[in-house]
Amino acid sequence: EQSPFKGYDLALCGHSLGAGCASILSLMLRPSFPLVQCFAYEPPGCIFDDELAGKSADFITSFVRHDDLVPRLSYHNFETLRDEFSMHLQGSKYPKLSFIFI
Repeated sequence: EQSPFKGYDLALCGHSLGAGCASILSLMLRPSFPLVQCFAYEPPGCIFDDELAGKSADFITSFVRHDDLVPRLSYHNFETLRDEFSMHLQGSKYPKLSFIFI
């Protein structure tokens, strides 16, 4: 089916979680707006798998600073962080509430 918006330019932009939303939205709008472009600043790293990232590379551009944590978050990294924090918390001789109010 031919989209009535075929000739329209559309640009989406977002930062952090908004960059993730803009990336997903651009993917969803691509069939109706074939000229859509997305500029994602510091998007979460767990949005697309490698295959989907490759397919969207021509219309989604991501910008990542060298020291930002959010783009490096993944399910695996978050589980590792949780497990290591729990291990250190259990092995600590200090009251557990002191870790919450640091």
